[in-house]
Formats: sequence, C-alpha cells, structure tokens
Amino acid sequence: MCDELGDMEYMKAYVEEASNPCTILSQSSCSAREAKYIKKWSSKLEKVDSQIQRLTSMQEKKMKPELKEWVETRLKILKQFDVGKAEL
Repeated sequence: MCDELGDMEYMKAYVEEASNPCTILSQSSCSAREAKYIKKWSSKLEKVDSQIQRLTSMQEKKMKPELKEWVETRLKILKQFDVGKAEL
C-alpha cells in the first residue's frame, strides 16, 4: 500500500477521501468542533476567500501537529463554501 500511495500525506488524504468526511451539506460525520465552525462561517460567506488565504499562508508555518490538522480541516470546510458559492 505504501508503494502505491507514496508518502504519508498522500496516504492520509486518500483515507480521508475514502471514508465518510465531514461536509457542510451533511454534517452527520462532523465533530462538534467542525459543526460549530460550519455554523459560524455559514453566516460569513463574503469573508470566506480572505479566510482561505489566511489559513493557506498558515500552513507553511511551524506548529504542533494537532494545530496543523485543525488548520487543514478548516481549509477543507471553507473550500466547500467557496465551491458552493461558485455554483449559486
């Protein structure tokens, strides 16, 4: 499996995609923290782009693994709002 998927980040992304991830439309697999974040940003759609830029710039900074994971989770959530906005 490691030979097929390459490095750990790619393997992690594959597993998350294959599992039932948290989405803004169906929050059944979202944690309480994720659901709260979705609710917060549901009313701030005009600011999503700037928040995506801010979090993207934070990805390059050094931080604890759990904080890095939360930054990535927030980015995934916000990008769903951004895609939804384009479809409207």
